[in-house]
Amino acid sequence: SCTTMLATVSPASFNYEESLTTLRYAQRCSLVVNRAVVNRDANNAVIEELREEIEILRQRLAKQAEASAAMINVNEELEQAKRAIETE
Repeated sequence: SCTTMLATVSPASFNYEESLTTLRYAQRCSLVVNRAVVNRDANNAVIEELREEIEILRQRLAKQAEASAAMINVNEELEQAKRAIETE
């Protein structure tokens, strides 16, 4: 974001000191650098990290469940094949 400051000065000689003070103040203000920072509560950061970890673990669990289901299917097919051979 950008901040704007408008410094007004008077051309009248009796306002010389006030105009000079205003210009000095404006000069000091131009040297100020603002950096935007997102306010994050430490607890919220930990909670977000834990949520991400939970999501990763859920994905791993789902992959393992798929692999287990595939192994169960393979074992069932093997049992059926054994029974078919035994009955022949």
